Amino acid sequence: MQIDRRNFIRNSSLAAGSIGFSGQSFGLSKKSVAAQLDLSDWQSVRNEFLLDPSVVHMTGLLLASNPTPVRNAIEAFRNGLDRNPVEFFASQFAAKERACYESAGQYLETLPEQISLTDSTTMGLGLLYNGLKLLPGQEILTSTHEHYSSKTSLKTKADTSGAVIRQIELYSDSSAVSSSDIVRNIMSAVTEKTRVLALTWVHSGTGVKIPVKDIGEAVAKINSARTEETRILFCVDGVHGFGIEALSIEQLGCDFFVAGCHKWLFGPRGTGFIWGRKESWKWVTPLIPSFNMQFYPTQGSLMTPGGFQSFELRWALPEAFKFHLAIGKERIQNRIHSLNTQLKTGLSSLSGVKLLTPLSAELSSGITCFEIPGMAPKDVIAGLRAKRIIGSTTPYDVTYARLTPGLLNNEVEIEEAVTAVAELCNKVR
Repeated sequence: MQIDRRNFIRNSSLAAGSIGFSGQSFGLSKKSVAAQLDLSDWQSVRNEFLLDPSVVHMTGLLLASNPTPVRNAIEAFRNGLDRNPVEFFASQFAAKERACYESAGQYLETLPEQISLTDSTTMGLGLLYNGLKLLPGQEILTSTHEHYSSKTSLKTKADTSGAVIRQIELYSDSSAVSSSDIVRNIMSAVTEKTRVLALTWVHSGTGVKIPVKDIGEAVAKINSARTEETRILFCVDGVHGFGIEALSIEQLGCDFFVAGCHKWLFGPRGTGFIWGRKESWKWVTPLIPSFNMQFYPTQGSLMTPGGFQSFELRWALPEAFKFHLAIGKERIQNRIHSLNTQLKTGLSSLSGVKLLTPLSAELSSGITCFEIPGMAPKDVIAGLRAKRIIGSTTPYDVTYARLTPGLLNNEVEIEEAVTAVAELCNKVR
């Protein structure tokens, strides 16, 4: 007997409602924990995490620790699923999935129906780029600074569609880059065949933050003279600006924005999203059947992959958005920029260090990249780890040492990091 999975989801939800199951009957609270926390100072924020205090954590761009509200929500949903999987799932699915869309919309300052839920940035990029409706000979314009996930997804799309990929260099010296140079380099590379512009907001290999809003305005001018079928679709891998920069997503001027939520947002592992403009979603074909059409019968919801997910993780995502909003987006942005400026200023004062990331907050965000000439980046990170500073190296052909001061750091830890780098420099001399 064949089973219609989408009808199963809908009918199970209705059946559960008819027999009286609710969140309360499974011990779930309807109140947001984040709204009840004292987040008035940065130590109070740090106290909501279980981070090992014996080391300085500066790898928040990779995988974040979860704050109390997120951990508690994950545990509550997991317990419910373990106690009574089918009935708990049926009673919660519709409300909790809808809450994910709505909380994301509130945080992003956009409509829930413009959002698709995914598991990560990589999944989002794969779904978006491979779902784009491209014709043979149309052009994908991207940069040499993109992550492996973007490059691989774009190549797959080009191979299967007959589209052409062109890569351009946005800057040759990351420490001396300017917004005007980046915009000019992009616009001079656009041709009549350019259908997709695929870029990354904050480069994890250099720490450079490109001027997405300025690029969006320049693209809009070009698109004003194009037909719907030939207009440029501006797509952004935004994961390392998301959760730091306070701009609303509608202000960025892109057509699509992809990010994971388990980095700077402190969301559950395995959560992310794609955002798209209403008028742009029609140019994407969903690749995986969705279960969520019943909430928002739009292309955004259609792009949310169906199947049985890690629901205890996804359904805890709203608590991460609420936690960030309880702290304040502007406050978060200012704090992270302040700590990174302190680190960059300290590193640039050391004669044995080459800073790769711009000092300006206009052109950088939460990632600071540097090198110690004469010492391999992996040895720099190993040397810092020996001094209890956890950093990482950039996963590119040309690699650098990388530190990412975030909300869970403080000024004293930044000074410790600068001192540790200075001690490594002395060993090279």
